[in-house]
Amino acid sequence: MIPEKIGCIEIRDNVFIGSRTVILGNVRIGSNVIVAAGSLVNRDLPDNSVVAGVPARVVGRFDDFVQKRLTEKRYESGVTGQIVSKKQEEYFWSEFEMQRKK
Repeated sequence: MIPEKIGCIEIRDNVFIGSRTVILGNVRIGSNVIVAAGSLVNRDLPDNSVVAGVPARVVGRFDDFVQKRLTEKRYESGVTGQIVSKKQEEYFWSEFEMQRKK
């Protein structure tokens, strides 16, 4: 019988973990980190980073991501009350319509 492997996971402050992300044991995720959906975290992630992939690798800086989001044109959607950019809303509606035509 193969023995069970157990490990700790430490998640520091201000971390966003996307859906379907797998985090293996004995890993520390630093502060101000964004982990993209579907990533595999198999080692420590540094503070102030944006990571993605299998295995997860640094693809950007947290501060750059925040600055980009703050400068995007946004407005409140009447449908959900969520703040989205006009470009995002147009894209999602066009995708929705394309799927219905199939």
